[in-house]
Amino acid sequence: MKTRLAMRMLAMPLITVTLAFGQAQRGGGAAAQQGGAAAAAGARGPAAAPMALTTTGWMDGTVIPNKFTQAAAMAVSPALTWTNVPMGTQSFVLHFHDPDVSIQKGTGDQVHWLVWNIPATTTSFAEGMPQGPTLPDGSKFDGVAGLREVLATHQEDFARTFTEKLMSYALGRGVEYADLPTVRSIAHDAGQNGYRWSSVILGITNSPPFRMSVAGGEAEKIARK
Repeated sequence: MKTRLAMRMLAMPLITVTLAFGQAQRGGGAAAQQGGAAAAAGARGPAAAPMALTTTGWMDGTVIPNKFTQAAAMAVSPALTWTNVPMGTQSFVLHFHDPDVSIQKGTGDQVHWLVWNIPATTTSFAEGMPQGPTLPDGSKFDGVAGLREVLATHQEDFARTFTEKLMSYALGRGVEYADLPTVRSIAHDAGQNGYRWSSVILGITNSPPFRMSVAGGEAEKIARK
């Protein structure tokens, strides 16, 4: 298959490589960060260079070598490097998938590689990264099917981690030690309600850290006026 791969951020015509980054900053959520970034960009002049993802596995516009595809019995991942990482990045997620392949005529597509919780200090992967992460309990899984099984058997752990990440986004900062009892309480209550997304979201919006964050943001706006 010949594909035009510029290996830049977000999307390519046939195969999509997404390198997402998580940020947590004090003082305001996503909207505040975007507004602050726009104001800062106007004050400093031209915007910084965009984040870029590149590979030495093949040249742009050429056929992807079989060893990186399912044509090989033991396919390997290509070497990847990313640059111009935004300030405040907490972690990365690498999502390599094919949006042209519709699974059972639905919205799902073919996932090739998925790596998450990559430290913010990491800026490259060597060729042939090992597959199958080791969980805290020592167990391993491989592939999307294995991930589904892990999530089904570790619902409480998943709910707690999801709550922590979503709360970090809602607060506009990293979750601190004092927030952990609230995180555990929200995850526990979600379990009592069948682990519904709505239970986690309502738990966060009704939590003291979030209400204090909102109140602090309103107070800051009034002070600025």
